[in-house]
Amino acid sequence: MDGEQIDDRTLYRRVESASGRTRYEPVCEYDLTEYLADGDWLVTIRPGRRSLCRRLYPKIRAEDEMVLRECAEGMASAMTEAAKFRPSVTPMTDRERAAWAALQEAIGGNAWPMLHGASWYEIALAGITAAAERYGKHPEEDEAMAQWHARDRKRKDRQAKNAKA
Repeated sequence: MDGEQIDDRTLYRRVESASGRTRYEPVCEYDLTEYLADGDWLVTIRPGRRSLCRRLYPKIRAEDEMVLRECAEGMASAMTEAAKFRPSVTPMTDRERAAWAALQEAIGGNAWPMLHGASWYEIALAGITAAAERYGKHPEEDEAMAQWHARDRKRKDRQAKNAKA
């Protein structure tokens, strides 16, 4: 216990009865996941932020999924850094300038908020999603998974047979 700090706070959960009466029950551990919907969740907690990533792939281990998410964050930050303060390589032509002025006049103001592509994070996430969807697509891996499922089925059958005996 040297160096550890014991948290002696009591946490309470709000409970409403059928009659409408509200009372608070003490709980020893507050379940933060009770507000999440059914499914597989990956929770990343870092100082000052928390991110919840819903889509987990069943063929990928959680550690590999976390590495992919960190890779996506790294890709997004690298893309953002690369795009900072970068002047246009080619200047606008008179025709492009006239088209831009016509667009701004047609929408009645600044056109920049209306023009947007995918965000850096969406681009990085698309790459990670494609990699994750390709994960496990090799015939050897599919064959290995089929063998594992067959062995698991046999094991469960043996357990059920032994339980009856």
